[in-house]
Amino acid sequence: MGYTRDEMLAKSPFDIDLYPDPATARARILELQASGSVVYEAVHLARDGRHIPVEISAHLIELHGQRLAMAMARDLTERKRAENDRQVFQAQLMHVHKLESLGTLVGGVAHEINNPIMGIMNYAELIGEDERLTGSRGRMCGRSSARPSAWPRSYRRPSESA
Repeated sequence: MGYTRDEMLAKSPFDIDLYPDPATARARILELQASGSVVYEAVHLARDGRHIPVEISAHLIELHGQRLAMAMARDLTERKRAENDRQVFQAQLMHVHKLESLGTLVGGVAHEINNPIMGIMNYAELIGEDERLTGSRGRMCGRSSARPSAWPRSYRRPSESA
């Protein structure tokens, strides 16, 4: 935390812990007095102004006939960083799953559309090859079956073809 031993001994927990409000600090003290021990997360203020997430484990002890509170703080910086990294990874993984589902859906829709189109193209090709059919419609069917993108242009009314 950057404090010297003398600086640390001169400070109270209220100088180091960044409680959101005084009521929270009072609640922690009352819980410690009632149960004899308490574990909670807090934020400590380092000498250089950094905020350090910690886990406080406090116990009531008796020393030379005097009841005292002994507290230990464990730095949670790395754990918090790992939790954040895990959340980012989970969000990325969820995004990948969504994209995979979208790809599966698009593939299914393309398959459902392609099957009838292939049938139509095959019939159009057969009609185009049928010698009994003479005229522009039979030739258009045979010609356009190979290129579905050409269908809208090839199926114009006879009056527009001229």
